[in-house]
Amino acid sequence: MAVASFMSLMLAVGFLMMAMRRLQGILEERSTHDPLTGVLNRRGFDIFYSKQRVQLGREGRPLSLMNIDLDHFKAINDRYGHVMGDRVLVQIANLIGQALRESDYVARFGGEEFVVLLPDAEVPRAVMVAERIRDALRTGWNDQLPPCTVSIGIGTHVSRDESLDSLLGRTDAALYRAKENGRDRVELA
Repeated sequence: MAVASFMSLMLAVGFLMMAMRRLQGILEERSTHDPLTGVLNRRGFDIFYSKQRVQLGREGRPLSLMNIDLDHFKAINDRYGHVMGDRVLVQIANLIGQALRESDYVARFGGEEFVVLLPDAEVPRAVMVAERIRDALRTGWNDQLPPCTVSIGIGTHVSRDESLDSLLGRTDAALYRAKENGRDRVELA
């Protein structure tokens, strides 16, 4: 009887440990990914950026960053509602993800802003990917959603010592130039 009681207790403990491991995995996923689009969030992006920066920095290989912002997204929310705006964001995230390599990372930084990390990519490769994203919005767009375009700023690390904040600042400035110069375009930092 003691052995049976002990076995029951061990089964319960084993079950609880499995449940806790599963819950831990879910919590880790939620802490690094945007719940709406399924792409990385800012925290998740920072983790992947740090890993890539160390690895590529040692080898002296390039690292490019794209800052992507939806053009006139507020008008979509105002005209069609936030539910439709959410569907547009999900579609954008999917199309960006399809245009990337497996080694690239996309993150939603807030609202309608996405950031893409392109390890081992210099400016020409980053421009090619940006144009592929813009083309995907024209050719692969879901007709059930209101049309949408994006403006993109691109930057590449200028030195091994440049910080993420500095690179983000430069790509953000390029993004704003794209907006000022007519939107639905790519500008380089």
